Amino acid sequence: DRDGRLVVWEGSHHGRIPDDVRRGDTRYSHAGTTLFSYLHFARQTRDGRGTAVVTSLMHSDLPAPLAAGIYDFASHSARVTGERIRITRSDQASGPGVFDFGWPDEALLSITVEEPDPVTWRARQRDAGAGIVVLLVVLTWLLQSIGASRGTAGYSVAGLAVAAVVLPIDSTFWPADFAALVNAELEGPPRIALGRILLFCIAATPLVIHVIPRRHLAQGHWVLPVLVAVGFPLALHWMGAGAPLDMLGTTNTRWVFFQLTVTTVLTLVGGAALALRGRTSTVDAPGLMVLGLLVAAGLSAAVAAGVRTGPHVPPALALLWALPAVLVVRGMDVSTHESYLRWFCAFWLAVTAALPFTWSMRTEARMEIAERELRRLGAVPDPAVDSLLAEFADRIDSLDVAEAGGVEMMYRAWVSSGLAEHGSPIFVTLWSRDGVPQNELRLLASGTRPSMVEELLPASEPTGAVEFHALAEPDLQRLVTVTLTDGRIVTGAISPRRSITSASTMGPLFAAMQGGDQEFLTLARLPEDGVELEAEGVYWSRNDEGWGGETVAYYPDGPYTVALTISIANLPVMCARATLLLVLSLVVFSTIWLLSMALVGFRLSVPVDWRGLFTSFRARVTWTLFGFFILSNVVFGTLAYRTLTGASERTATALAERVVDQIAQSYREEGGSMESLARRVGADLLEYRDGELVGGSVDELVELGVYEGWLDPGIHATLESGRRAGVSKVTSLGDWQYVLAHRRLPDGDIVASPVPLRAGAAALRRRDVADLLGAAVVLGPILSLGLALFVGRALTRPIQILQSASEGVGRGNLDLHLPGHRVDEFGSVFAAFNRMVRRLGDARKELLRTTRRTQTIVEEVATGVIAVDTEGRVTVANPRAESLLATPLENGARIPRTGSRAAELAEWLDAYGRDPRAEADGDFRWADRRIRARARRIVQEGQPGGVVVN
Repeated sequence: DRDGRLVVWEGSHHGRIPDDVRRGDTRYSHAGTTLFSYLHFARQTRDGRGTAVVTSLMHSDLPAPLAAGIYDFASHSARVTGERIRITRSDQASGPGVFDFGWPDEALLSITVEEPDPVTWRARQRDAGAGIVVLLVVLTWLLQSIGASRGTAGYSVAGLAVAAVVLPIDSTFWPADFAALVNAELEGPPRIALGRILLFCIAATPLVIHVIPRRHLAQGHWVLPVLVAVGFPLALHWMGAGAPLDMLGTTNTRWVFFQLTVTTVLTLVGGAALALRGRTSTVDAPGLMVLGLLVAAGLSAAVAAGVRTGPHVPPALALLWALPAVLVVRGMDVSTHESYLRWFCAFWLAVTAALPFTWSMRTEARMEIAERELRRLGAVPDPAVDSLLAEFADRIDSLDVAEAGGVEMMYRAWVSSGLAEHGSPIFVTLWSRDGVPQNELRLLASGTRPSMVEELLPASEPTGAVEFHALAEPDLQRLVTVTLTDGRIVTGAISPRRSITSASTMGPLFAAMQGGDQEFLTLARLPEDGVELEAEGVYWSRNDEGWGGETVAYYPDGPYTVALTISIANLPVMCARATLLLVLSLVVFSTIWLLSMALVGFRLSVPVDWRGLFTSFRARVTWTLFGFFILSNVVFGTLAYRTLTGASERTATALAERVVDQIAQSYREEGGSMESLARRVGADLLEYRDGELVGGSVDELVELGVYEGWLDPGIHATLESGRRAGVSKVTSLGDWQYVLAHRRLPDGDIVASPVPLRAGAAALRRRDVADLLGAAVVLGPILSLGLALFVGRALTRPIQILQSASEGVGRGNLDLHLPGHRVDEFGSVFAAFNRMVRRLGDARKELLRTTRRTQTIVEEVATGVIAVDTEGRVTVANPRAESLLATPLENGARIPRTGSRAAELAEWLDAYGRDPRAEADGDFRWADRRIRARARRIVQEGQPGGVVVN
């Protein structure tokens, strides 16, 4: 409106819109907060009663994880053009390479193109071109290799080997996250990237499939146990010893990729051994092979149990997998060509060994990382802090000259100096000339600012003066003071470390907002007469949550015992995660194996009726049941996860609503001070007036623009109408989601309290539940398929029996008898089939009797009788006819034309066949005898069936 108050609004905005834009005094403006900058477009309404404003986000300075869901102009430009730009106020940038946006006499903003180093730029362009060429070459190679003749398999395998060596996995062409993952190096010797190892394994798999089976050994069945006993421990020791801590003990993605690589290496070792054929076939005993696979699974479970109580498990224990290897070889005919069975056994041995040993490596890496962080606790000299504080002072001075705002100056100096990445707790405070704190950022620091900071403020120092103080106070270790041009002072106070944080590119400010670390750290002051403890190392022991470590940290006020717990998943969650990793490993290696088989041109030894897999009755029954089971699993998993997610959201909502309820009750007691109320309830608070954010318990966060500057219009209308006292909403900053509970205050303002959703989910262990549900969803289809196959087989088995019996009856076997004692529906069907067979048998006997009787009559009749089919072949001929023709007649043969009588009769029948008459008479004179013949056509069901001649 005319006074600059919000009337109608929609969308998201961080920070306060400038007053001249609100009133419509300027039509365009570029302004914002430290983290967000906007381009504002303003027009006064036609009636002059208000101003319409549209804002466009130009630039956000959020850390990468939080900026994932933020779409600003600068990021969009970088994605489209590949060049990063920096957008600043026009008075903060000048010189070559700076482009002013606006009018000739007035610039709204300045755009600076961050030109990369020429060498870097050329390398990036070269990598982009090389990457496209590599993709085209790989695509061409795949099209030429897959499905080609086996004669060209050697060239395909050789091409794959060359690609494994020369493929530029460190190229800037690949996405940054992918490149960082595959280029993680083992420290060796030799130093080699995990991605390169995986490429070597991919290239070696078709080589093993194509070449090794040609070799024959007299004792080939001993190769696998020997290679497993030697190769598994050596491979695990080499990869485990060379893997850096950051690869094993930080993010799950890095460790999972490491585990997949280890599994692939071990599978290749086992597959190469099983590919060797013995000169004589071994005994094919599937029971021994299955027993070997079960023993491998049991060994994996035993080693995993050792990790829970160890946690160190020496890789030498992997030689125990020689026992299941012996059973597998004894139970498998290694001379056969069934490649898929051999490779599955090799994979199973590998994955059951890799999972527990790599988990042991991860647990040890987490413990070593924790020990490294624990050594930084207390009053420990850190030379890096002094250099970072000096850089911080220089940054403050530069930003002060550039006329940056107070909060912006402190935040940018903290980030650009390296203190944010270092992770030391620091209080950054801006003081007035009179020594009154104006702004303060508590960055990874808890509690209140050390009181000695105020005592050490410089009385009168020239502009740009910097002072450093090294102290031994319980709450203050280092202090830097910087005098600004206007006489104000910026101080940076570092306290002794009393917490540990996981490495994060977000910086501690946002890491604290997102919910903290999974490790549990407690400090307790040692009494003066307490037992003297050594602080040489960390002592680890097993507890209910996982592994607990204890050590001593020395502070200026005395020694403290430090207890740290590294959480370990419970048994059901551990089994669920192992299942997910096993399935993922199976999918990865199956893809490698199928690609290798396609390259070498191998085909399945048993032809597969692909059409029958989908069109037969059994297939339709199986797929229907499988689809039903899958649908039920998906529906159950989705509903369960949504229910748990909703429960975590409700938990966070309840926490936030309880906070705002307490604020509403204590608002007048604290005089409306958000800072006092926040200390009382122990939570961050936001205050909205007329739909706009006007302050909070931490004004510096409001000024940075962390929270949305506008209240949700629906929530504002609901609270203003008085229909409800409080309303909650799930909102987000980038990918960081939190619940914002709102409550109307007695003076008409609205208070809100943000609670991260992770805080609610932590109580329910949402990740553990998600893993359990994921394992259920993965195992569900497998069990469902097995059950569907079993049920389909049970349903179609009687049909197959009936089909086989019908075919037997069709071949003339009327002695078949189906079991009629079944109590299901097929019992009556089988009984009816048996009755039908009996009736067919009776009818057959009667037909045989009739046939014999007719045949006897025909044979004894005084006249000659001949029957021929439509092709002229004899079907019936009695002895009298043979006597008259003086020629033997054979069933199935034509009337011979060798004799004169038979030839004359055959010609007469041929002429009759061309005559349309139903009957015909003929006279013959054979050996002074007159023979009279009559031919009559046989009609069967309206179709001609031959001719009978009497």
